[in-house]
Amino acid sequence: MGKFTAALLAGAAITLSFAPLAHAKDKIIGVSWSNFQEDRWKTDEAAIKKQLEADGDKYISADAQSSAEKQLSDIESLISRGARVLIVVAQDGAAVKPAVADAIKRGVQVIAYDRLIDDPKTLYVSFDNVEVGRMQARAVLAAKPVGNYAFIKGDRDTGLALYMKGTGEMDHAVELQPQSVAVRIPRGAVYLVMAHYVPEPEKTKLLERGISDYEATLSAQQAYFSTLSLHAREQLLYGLTDGYAMAGQTDKARTTYERMRHDAAGSELLTRAAERAAGHAVAGDTPCEQCHAR
Repeated sequence: MGKFTAALLAGAAITLSFAPLAHAKDKIIGVSWSNFQEDRWKTDEAAIKKQLEADGDKYISADAQSSAEKQLSDIESLISRGARVLIVVAQDGAAVKPAVADAIKRGVQVIAYDRLIDDPKTLYVSFDNVEVGRMQARAVLAAKPVGNYAFIKGDRDTGLALYMKGTGEMDHAVELQPQSVAVRIPRGAVYLVMAHYVPEPEKTKLLERGISDYEATLSAQQAYFSTLSLHAREQLLYGLTDGYAMAGQTDKARTTYERMRHDAAGSELLTRAAERAAGHAVAGDTPCEQCHAR
């Protein structure tokens, strides 16, 4: 994130926290950093200090140095030094909860900054993590347009919430426009790709919906299917062959492959489809990734 964004975020954190304290002067604001050695916190600290100086308030801080235990004592120390508002970049959101709850009981306002602290009386301020993910994806695609990708970072709970939000948006789109191929194909392609990499019971749920999307599309296009481009025909029939194979529906996988031999004759995916119809694993990128599942 750029300095401008960090400054806006820090300013928002301070401004939102001060409404109940507007009558007070010379407020002391304490910041508990999880690990101040990270460069991004230095940018954020400068933005926070600038805002506090403009308001005539005092900044104090403590660095937990990646220790959840030290952060507990840091918070107590900041309160003892007069902090009336705490901005906490949690090293461990669960471990810090008792200290946060105690601070709130003592009348100290707490802002969970960038990392969630599960307490209804804290204010959570962060970046738009969904848009951050989109920006990361666009940057990766610019560097490598086709391939298998993995982001290994972040905390599981927040990641799961964003995952549920993303799939929920696609499911809602299908509910609103169940007959739309333009809605069905993107969701189906994404779900059939994802099903290769997730455990049960999520795998079965994704397969059922992805297969349903492709089946609905094939039904809608039945009257003019032969006039579609080879790419459109091969992708749809391969996706169904692969989906049926993953779901253990071997008869349907073989039947769809046989149709693909006729309706998508000459497709480079026929060899791959034959392997999937026979129940064999295949290496390399999933074809749907070429267009929709990115």
